[in-house]
Amino acid sequence: MSIIIPSNFEQSTYEIDINKIKSKSYLGVDNVIYEIDYKLTTIVNENRISQNRQIYFPLETMESIAENHISYSDITKEQVIEWVEEYAPILELRYSQCRIILEQAIIEEEQTLPWEL
Repeated sequence: MSIIIPSNFEQSTYEIDINKIKSKSYLGVDNVIYEIDYKLTTIVNENRISQNRQIYFPLETMESIAENHISYSDITKEQVIEWVEEYAPILELRYSQCRIILEQAIIEEEQTLPWEL
């Protein structure tokens, strides 16, 4: 099955904002991140759509994070965004958001009455 790329995708940009991260002690290491709550916003021209999402790290990933532990206080927003881009299906989510923007434009066009043009 091939993926259909929305016609407005090439004109889109996106932003990732981190809402919250959750951590716990794991394998004797404190504050190992296991969940990231983030907001993905796709922008096409003046239209934008945002969705709050979460990613949960599987056990193997938590083991890797614990083994290569970076002090919790040294973790940067940029690093957390890189993890989101690596582990979340960002491309598919952006396709979906672009489709929603296209659908909203069609609905708006359908609601215009002929004598109001």
